Amino acid sequence: MSAVPFPGADVLAVAGGLITLVTFAAVVKMWRVISRDARERGISERAAEVWAFGVSYLAPLVAPVYLVWVVRSRRRETPMSTRDRWVVWLFCSLIVSFVASATLTHPGTFSQTLTYFAVFPPLALGVYVLLFWKRHLRSPEQPA
Repeated sequence: MSAVPFPGADVLAVAGGLITLVTFAAVVKMWRVISRDARERGISERAAEVWAFGVSYLAPLVAPVYLVWVVRSRRRETPMSTRDRWVVWLFCSLIVSFVASATLTHPGTFSQTLTYFAVFPPLALGVYVLLFWKRHLRSPEQPA
């Protein structure tokens, strides 16, 4: 008896390919954003590239360390641009969604892709609120 193929397998394959392309583009852009951010915080160019590599390719491990050691301890001269915030939003949403879907489901393309699409919207909204609304919720007297 032959197995009946799932009719949505092609759709999932295309969706997986698109997720891969968007994630790769976000990783490349995140490298540039973190490198620029580290340099604006007074980190040397070589160290900024190391941080950018670590945050871009080893995000779950290196990003928290970058946030504690660099972002909390050093101030920027200028605020992060809106474009850079959008890159950080997309990157964080993609990475957190991927980690959540990989850890919440068993290793199967179908279940992980469906979980990814179920987890991405609320996580993306949460990251958006943290990055963009955070500064609007403060009163003008409070420093950033």
